[in-house]
Amino acid sequence: MRDGKWIPYVVVRGKSAVEHNLNNRRILCFGLLLRRSKNTVPGGIVDHFEHEKLDVYQAGIELVAVADDIINELPRGRSHLADQLHRAGTSIPLNIAEGAGEFAKNEKARFYRIARRSATEAAAILDVLRRLQLSRSERLDQGRALLLRVVAMTTAMILRGGKPDDPE
Repeated sequence: MRDGKWIPYVVVRGKSAVEHNLNNRRILCFGLLLRRSKNTVPGGIVDHFEHEKLDVYQAGIELVAVADDIINELPRGRSHLADQLHRAGTSIPLNIAEGAGEFAKNEKARFYRIARRSATEAAAILDVLRRLQLSRSERLDQGRALLLRVVAMTTAMILRGGKPDDPE
């Protein structure tokens, strides 16, 4: 507690309790378990989530916006395709974020594999939309380019045992 307020802090690896005593300071952790890393500033306060610095996450977030534009252009009667694209596209950044927040390498890689599978599913949906001529080619090309980046980056992360490239 600092100045009567709870401060965000890190959870020491292996501890799962909500409250910790770290360096004689009482620490309360809210939900997400974070670890000491390069995203801590002096005093140990976390200034961002680990997934936010990943290019693959940013590409996934951009894809969600592109997919939303594509979905909004679909004609009536194609809600099954809209729903499938929405779920597959949204799954990508969500699983990347969940993997980035994981400690265990095998679990981290599992989340990245799920994100990669969702990206290939979204790519197939874009192929269906292209074949049925249900969306503009430039939007489909933009989505495809983002998906190719996501697949390449998640594949590399999986092969490295769940470790992303260090952008710093």
